[in-house]
Amino acid sequence: MSGLLSRRELVARARAAAATAAVSGVVAGTGQVALADDARAQAPAATTERADGEVLSLVLSLELVVVLAYRRALDSGFLTPRSQHVVAQLLAQEHEHVHVVRSALRRLGTPAPPPPKSLEYAQSQLTARNGWGSFTDLHSENDCLGLLTGAEAVAQGAYYQALGTLSHAGLLRTAAQALASEAQHETVIEGLLHPGDVKRSVPSAFVEGIS
Repeated sequence: MSGLLSRRELVARARAAAATAAVSGVVAGTGQVALADDARAQAPAATTERADGEVLSLVLSLELVVVLAYRRALDSGFLTPRSQHVVAQLLAQEHEHVHVVRSALRRLGTPAPPPPKSLEYAQSQLTARNGWGSFTDLHSENDCLGLLTGAEAVAQGAYYQALGTLSHAGLLRTAAQALASEAQHETVIEGLLHPGDVKRSVPSAFVEGIS
């Protein structure tokens, strides 16, 4: 028909165009639904990660207080060689706790808290969590070990509370392991404070710490 489309051809092309548009609309709509579903799925995950990050940030801030307590005890000059050796080993494990928690915070995208800015600040953190002992009033080995038991009780409380709020299974496992480790630390220190007194050094049946 000399380049002109017949009515039949026009109708056929119109139908084809309409079908293509309909299919495109369905595909586009499906994509939008999928994106919306992804957004809804990601929102709770982001909220959970943020909450876990806040919990671990508090845990790390208290771990850093514990580390400072150990350093104060080691630098005091009041520990016997045996106590010095034991406390140094426990401090090494506290450093491992700090490393693990800091790494977890990095994965969650949460900034890690800084170490205590002063002895007075560390004392306020310890006291606020019902811990005992003094960072500045150390005059004997018992003073030093007493500070460590107070700090360890606070650390146990931090991990115990974390177990009730963390969502990620891996983080829960880490918190449970650290809680058990802190309880062992306190038992060892109590053994140094009260050698031969099993009743004073054996841990309680349930570990909760203080807060």
